[in-house]
Amino acid sequence: MKKILLVEDEAPIRESLQEILEMHGFEAITAENGREGFYLASTQKPDLIISDVQMPELTGYEMLELLQKNADLMHIPFIFLTSQIEHEKVRTGMNLGADDYLAKPVRMRDLLTAVENRLQKSERIKLAFDDKINDLLLTINKNVQHEFNTPLHGILGFSDLILSSQNLSPDSLKMFANAIQIAGLRLKDTLDNIMLYRSLLGNSE
Repeated sequence: MKKILLVEDEAPIRESLQEILEMHGFEAITAENGREGFYLASTQKPDLIISDVQMPELTGYEMLELLQKNADLMHIPFIFLTSQIEHEKVRTGMNLGADDYLAKPVRMRDLLTAVENRLQKSERIKLAFDDKINDLLLTINKNVQHEFNTPLHGILGFSDLILSSQNLSPDSLKMFANAIQIAGLRLKDTLDNIMLYRSLLGNSE
């Protein structure tokens, strides 16, 4: 069941929209201002947020700005509710990261269509991202042994030469040390790429 956060300071509108969403199979959680909405978004991780623009304590714009600064929340689809859809207000919301606008009073068909469209788009984006992650995993698994073994052989080989050789010239010692450093940097790049992959995989779950 998809979870939708509804942020609206007018109780009759909030309760009416909550009832519509729940009647159509969604889990609807509600907040009466932007501050409470941001808290619920942080703790409940909804699949979509519907929010009024003008609210006490924290406006819809201000809440959206906070969401966009949070890596765990910035991907959540966001729909604004407003009594006046003006070009400047729409542009402001879209620039902040809003996905859609709905005019009050909201018709049930328009609400459900917007919700379904945004959830479907979000799911397509997630699937595409998962595909890229899987491709990256296959590439890493295919190359990881080679990418580890090659620099390791270099590090072990050149360090063994240094330890076993007698009376190495300063130039030879510098050359071997440089080769070890290059191999170490290559190994570090491989580890950095693996950590990046793990980070991306964690964000996709």
